[in-house]
Amino acid sequence: RRLAQLFEFHEFLERIMPKHRAAGEPVVLTGDFNVDARTHELSDPDRVPYEREVEDGIKTSDEGAAMMSVLQGHGIDPHLLGPSNTDAFKGKTVIELHDTLRERLGYHPVTFGNIVVDTDGTVRPRETVLTTRQDNMVMHSIDFVLWHNPDADTQKHGVTAHITDVGVTPNFTPGQPFTQISDHYGVSAEIHFTA
Repeated sequence: RRLAQLFEFHEFLERIMPKHRAAGEPVVLTGDFNVDARTHELSDPDRVPYEREVEDGIKTSDEGAAMMSVLQGHGIDPHLLGPSNTDAFKGKTVIELHDTLRERLGYHPVTFGNIVVDTDGTVRPRETVLTTRQDNMVMHSIDFVLWHNPDADTQKHGVTAHITDVGVTPNFTPGQPFTQISDHYGVSAEIHFTA
């Protein structure tokens, strides 16, 4: 079902972009895609018995790769979903999308179900008020800033657009009965428009 939703998103972009996007105008897709891009493989389990944000977030999960492939229009091998499946979710055109958080940071940042490691090595959930118990400490990377602007240097009305910074903002709330303003961390992008 998630791949079908992502394919519908790709088809929407195929319809809208040729009509409403001029050369040099960026397309930014951002928010909760509910697809975890992390593999959750521990890089050094003998020394560190818990998932670390940076070191263990470098690889891309099969689900994350499939999401990007479908959103871009490449589709997937239909047999990944079973021997009788024939739907490849392949678009008519390929849209170059970049996972800017992964590309700029070098890893898939945790945006949901993060952990805290105490000085004695005890691992506990970062947030427990807004996050359900089964989602505590899942260390998911499910929020994205996807960027499309292959002709960024083409000027439309004398303006070009470039993404200059991206990040994750936890929005903690010290002194409150809840630890952060949402169960997800915020994602952000700074885009510079120059004449």
